[in-house]
Amino acid sequence: MANNALRTLCLAHLDFAPGTLPSDWQDNPPDGAKLCLDCIVGIIDPLRPDVVDAVRVAQGAGVTVRMVTGDNLN
Repeated sequence: MANNALRTLCLAHLDFAPGTLPSDWQDNPPDGAKLCLDCIVGIIDPLRPDVVDAVRVAQGAGVTVRMVTGDNLN
């Protein structure tokens, strides 16, 4: 997926018995050690529409633009 410039995401879940989900789960999330992996997906993460113009303006001002993301090292 990385070789195809896709953003790689892992989706997982944690089962709770009915009625046992802690009421503060959003502020105090459960430990991720017992997560069950559901899938690994790759999504297209395109540039924001304003990036092309922003780079063009910066280059016009004499700035050498380098985009370093670490997404695809190949």
